[in-house]
Amino acid sequence: MALNSTQSVLIALINLLPELTYHVFVDNLFSSPDLFRSLRQHGHGATSTARPNCGIYKGLTDAKKADKAGKSGFQCNEIKVILTANNQVNQIAWKYNALVLLLSTVFTGEERCDRWRKTPPTKTLMARPIQRFFSGEPVKLISIPTIAAFYNDEMNHVDRGDQRRSYLGYDHPTRRGAW
Repeated sequence: MALNSTQSVLIALINLLPELTYHVFVDNLFSSPDLFRSLRQHGHGATSTARPNCGIYKGLTDAKKADKAGKSGFQCNEIKVILTANNQVNQIAWKYNALVLLLSTVFTGEERCDRWRKTPPTKTLMARPIQRFFSGEPVKLISIPTIAAFYNDEMNHVDRGDQRRSYLGYDHPTRRGAW
């Protein structure tokens, strides 16, 4: 299993941390079944959204492409889980507003938790199942996959941290314009 240089940096950084087991939430820029397999072999868990070209199961990427035309075949809040050949990484597709591809070595995809969700305002073809699901209600308590809830919560912390750092500016001079 060959990791690209960016993925290798992630493994190296985690190895610098104290000897514990970590559950890493990764941006989809880095995620792939190979990276997650390597993290698992190093004793760590990982969860991420996935891009269709990351090496995820072809049937899920085909469903993602079909979803853009509103023809994925998934109902709102439906989930499908495919294990990798070595049974170490769960490849998950979950239909909410759009079909979301996820990878995890921690979640099976079967776990659920209740969350209040607002009706998405979009009227696109791929959003028709969710419009039917909400049936005019502005908010609804929905049992969603725990992987999606945890990923959204953890990545939201990162986004808020980035936002707070942006308020402080940089401690070094920045130059804009022509040299």
